Amino acid sequence: MNEHSKDFHQEQLDQQIEQPARYLDGKARYLVEDLQQMYHTQRDDKQANEESLQRVRRLLESRLQPSHQETNILTFAELREHRERKTMMIDNAPQSEAASPRKKDLASQRKPRWRRLSHLFNTIAAVLVVAVLIGSAALLLNARRNANPATITGSSNHVTTQPQVKLDCSHIFADGNYIPENGEHAVCLQGKETPLQKSTTLNKHKFTLISAYADANRLLIKFAISGNAINDGWVAISKLTIQDGNQTDVYDPANTYWSHGGGYYYDQKSNQTFFLAPYSTPQDVINTKQLQITAEFYALGGATDPAGTSFSTPPFNFTVPMQSAKRIVNPNQSLVINGHRLKLTQVCITPSATYLSVTPEEAINTPPERTYSATINGSKAEIFEVDNQGHLLGKGDPLQSMSIAITENWLDQPTAWTLKLRSTGAPLGTGSSEIHFNVPPASK
Repeated sequence: MNEHSKDFHQEQLDQQIEQPARYLDGKARYLVEDLQQMYHTQRDDKQANEESLQRVRRLLESRLQPSHQETNILTFAELREHRERKTMMIDNAPQSEAASPRKKDLASQRKPRWRRLSHLFNTIAAVLVVAVLIGSAALLLNARRNANPATITGSSNHVTTQPQVKLDCSHIFADGNYIPENGEHAVCLQGKETPLQKSTTLNKHKFTLISAYADANRLLIKFAISGNAINDGWVAISKLTIQDGNQTDVYDPANTYWSHGGGYYYDQKSNQTFFLAPYSTPQDVINTKQLQITAEFYALGGATDPAGTSFSTPPFNFTVPMQSAKRIVNPNQSLVINGHRLKLTQVCITPSATYLSVTPEEAINTPPERTYSATINGSKAEIFEVDNQGHLLGKGDPLQSMSIAITENWLDQPTAWTLKLRSTGAPLGTGSSEIHFNVPPASK
């Protein structure tokens, strides 16, 4: 200590304290300069930090001022400088302060705003993707449920047809003359019938409306009732209304409307009697897309009801799509038997049946007993005598038209056809006639 005390002089003590490096030797001078530089830098940093804190204080005070006072607006450069200084303050803080909750909150504020916006956008995108997936699933489920357009109503109930219902096509219906209903069997096997599956109670028996089918030739309605209704009672359609939106046709058994085919059978295993009711499709609706049907059914009391009481169901309303496949031609060729001329006016082939319309070119009365028969392409056909409105004719009535039919699916028959008509008595006399004609391929 005594060694260096000579470096300080009392009269120059103030100057030596302010500028010690000028009065020291070389090594001491360098040490003092290094210390001054280090402490000077910290002092400058402290001053900068104090300035930054002042700016923050002024900013906070301006935001806490009442709304009527003038708002202090910082430029982007000042705001950026403020953020940089705040960051530097956090980085230069002691370890104990950096670990405090307040400093952690300040550090969390350093995250850029675009990160928060990006997180928000990602959340919105995820929600939209989930919404699209749920909506797509709902649309697919709804499309599957609406795959079959047929609907049915009975009384006040409205039930959408279940497409997954599989119809029983193991039996072939036959009418009272044991003529097989191969046309209905064909469309059933092809899945063209519309399942309805609606039940009610009829005369204490379970009645089920099973299915329906429609094409340009026939409307087929299939239903069943529990028990053996062939030997004890009977079930039939009491009234049928067909609508296509513009036209309404009513079939009433009292008007003796004709139709080819149909039939019934009793299934012992299920103890049910099944019926197939055929109706000729009105010509004014053959080009429609679907038919609106209203059907009413009745049952007779049977052996246990000697009075023959009739029981009826409420109306059933359902929609049936019209099958569009058909082959139609108008040959306008005449059959001649003993001078009597009958013209083949139309041939209509659909999946359920083949209809030929033959019209006499002269006045002919319907015979008391049927004296004629027909074959189409060598197969025996059924003949009905009808008027121009489709009513069955009585014996002795003037013959207006013959409906010759085969209940088969002949859509795939060749184009060359043959019709042969044979007569065994009045009014045509004994004889036969045959014509050949072509039928174009089916239209879809």
